[in-house]
Amino acid sequence: MFEWFEKLFSAADFAPHIACIREPSVIWMHIIADLMIGIAYYSIPFSLLKFVKSRKDLAYNWMFQLFGLFIFLCGTTHFVQIWVLYYPVYRFESLLKLITGIISVMTAYFLIRLIPTALKLRSPKEFEESNKRLEKEVQEHKVTLGELRSAQGELQERLQEKDVLIKEIHHRVKNNLQIISSLLNLQVSKVPRENAEAFTQSQNRIQAMAMIHQMLYQTRDLARLDFETYMNEIAKELVTASGRMVELSIHAAGIRLDVDQAVPCGLLFNELLTNSLKYTKNEKPKISILLKIINDNYELTVEDNGPEFPPDLKTRQNDTLGLQLVTALTRQLRGTMTTGTSISLGGALVTVTFPREL
Repeated sequence: MFEWFEKLFSAADFAPHIACIREPSVIWMHIIADLMIGIAYYSIPFSLLKFVKSRKDLAYNWMFQLFGLFIFLCGTTHFVQIWVLYYPVYRFESLLKLITGIISVMTAYFLIRLIPTALKLRSPKEFEESNKRLEKEVQEHKVTLGELRSAQGELQERLQEKDVLIKEIHHRVKNNLQIISSLLNLQVSKVPRENAEAFTQSQNRIQAMAMIHQMLYQTRDLARLDFETYMNEIAKELVTASGRMVELSIHAAGIRLDVDQAVPCGLLFNELLTNSLKYTKNEKPKISILLKIINDNYELTVEDNGPEFPPDLKTRQNDTLGLQLVTALTRQLRGTMTTGTSISLGGALVTVTFPREL
């Protein structure tokens, strides 16, 4: 291997070019020309290498590197030509030209293969036109966004106005119901005692409806009512009006009813609780009320420790206004009502089941 390298750079068998060129001016022109060409060739690959390193997103950067290697070898051949003027290492020069020729053919081959693909790349003019279109679209989107924000602001104002109007309606309905309740209260003192209970029950029913409108007026959610809070408020007033100590249990956690369901369900609850308070004569009356969700239905259960329902209740359901109201309200809710005996309290049990969506 060492002998091969020694022979590669040996000049013993050849004469230098300077021996053939007798005129100094020609020799110097060769030297200056090859020197200038070699320096120029060397500057190109270094510039390409710097460009490729700076633009890591550049497509086909390997082609730039291959082209740079080709130019670098071309420049090296010119520097070697200066060398062989004085030192005839023609074997090394031939090997260098052979390597340069191979790299040149490879560069030309890949360049020819790459041209159709490169022609598909967008030109700077096309990129400029695309940027202009994008800028135009961005401006249009900004205008549209501004219009949407303006429309959103107007809708928000209208919603606020609507909320104020709905609250005002609830407030006025509640006030009107309170006036009716007050008129009934005045009338109670002017009717016989045996008829006063009917007026009191009517007041309670009106109060049950008024309470719904009062709570909707005071809450932020005008569409749905927290029914557990509502039942507790109504129960407190009814128990206070009865003048008795009642062990009362109410559960309806997380259930919110819309107005279409809240009004009939509120009246239904008022009638069933009034009935339990009226007929539970125990020294320690107990009443349990549960409103829960079962699949797609609500189930309202009222049970107490008073007397059980009579067997002929269904045939007597039109005897009293309370039973008529319970039946009508259940029908309005598109529900069903069943009665029985409470297992836990031993008294009456009423279960009303109605769909969650009317």
